[in-house]
Amino acid sequence: MNTLHRAKGDIAAVLTPEFLRGGPLPDLTKHIEPVSEQWDEEVVRGLFEHALLLEIDEKELDAWLAPRLHYVFRVSRRTASDRRIWTWLAMTVGRRYVIRRWAEDGKVTLMRYDGELLRNALSRLWWGAELVRSGQGYEYVTMVFRNVRTAQFALELKYSWYRPAAIAFTRVAEGLDGGKVLNDEEKKNLSKTINAYLSLTALEARGLYEDETQDVEWRRYHPALAEVLIDDIRKLQGPCDGFASEQAVRDLERWFRETSDRLSLVAAST
Repeated sequence: MNTLHRAKGDIAAVLTPEFLRGGPLPDLTKHIEPVSEQWDEEVVRGLFEHALLLEIDEKELDAWLAPRLHYVFRVSRRTASDRRIWTWLAMTVGRRYVIRRWAEDGKVTLMRYDGELLRNALSRLWWGAELVRSGQGYEYVTMVFRNVRTAQFALELKYSWYRPAAIAFTRVAEGLDGGKVLNDEEKKNLSKTINAYLSLTALEARGLYEDETQDVEWRRYHPALAEVLIDDIRKLQGPCDGFASEQAVRDLERWFRETSDRLSLVAAST
């Protein structure tokens, strides 16, 4: 096992234009500090190396990586909420992925290394998996990341940090509730409307409850790389916690669909 590190506040000094254009990794010794949790660097590095060998497009790459990164990087939500840990990881073990996935005209934008949790190239994968998994199942994670707009609108607005809402939006956007699959504009309009109507308090006031007990034993176990490279994502079991109430998801799902249908009628009449 290896000591996990985080970037210090002065990390911007080494995130130079040269580095963002793919230049060599500078000496980070004075710009990082250890944190209390351990991680398996060899397995995480191996995961990224394997991912980069896959002959798949960007959306499929994210969909393949997100649940697997969550599965192997077994840290607490508290640790994962420290964005400077992800800065360090994006600059080191995940850098080749960051460049392949996010470089435009040979340059990666600063936020993909040192941005907020749903902007950093690596933390968006881990947190996306965390926010749309329900207990041990990762089935919605791959679905979210296969569609850029679904990922954007399911994860990047304020209501999405409430797990049942993120899952319900995914179901409606992808037609899993029995309704039509939403196009990009419909997803955008629905997400903006929900975001305008709701706060986290309003969501929780709908009688929706999540048990936030953490599966400590799951996080203590460190899987081998071979365990996570299996093709069938259904065989990967996440922590036995963070279950989204099916009642909560269905309640929001119905409301989201009704809202989307209403928006479509308004659009059609104008």
